[in-house]
Amino acid sequence: MQTNRFPKEMQQKSRSHQVEPLSNEMFIVTSGSSGSQYTVVLMDPIICSCDWGKYREPGLPCGCSHVVAVQNFLAECEKYRVSVWATEEDAKRQHRKTAILGDGLILTARKLSTS
Repeated sequence: MQTNRFPKEMQQKSRSHQVEPLSNEMFIVTSGSSGSQYTVVLMDPIICSCDWGKYREPGLPCGCSHVVAVQNFLAECEKYRVSVWATEEDAKRQHRKTAILGDGLILTARKLSTS
């Protein structure tokens, strides 16, 4: 299984991407750096058409920055913002609900302030 040892860099990169929903489970993500477009499908497992996603072992979820961008897009619709962590210990210290993404990444979500 691939693991990502740089979760905060991925989190920052994901926030530069633009997300366009095509349906409840399919999204087009435009890279903030290259302008390339990728398709993210929220199935079990989550898949992405990027190079990182193409070389996954079958059945393993993708934990690329495009998938993180989609998760953040969905969270922001509910007035939350996701953070990415590499270890369960780091995620649990946030005292928030967690979700395992793939590639060793764990997401937490915090409520956005209403001010």
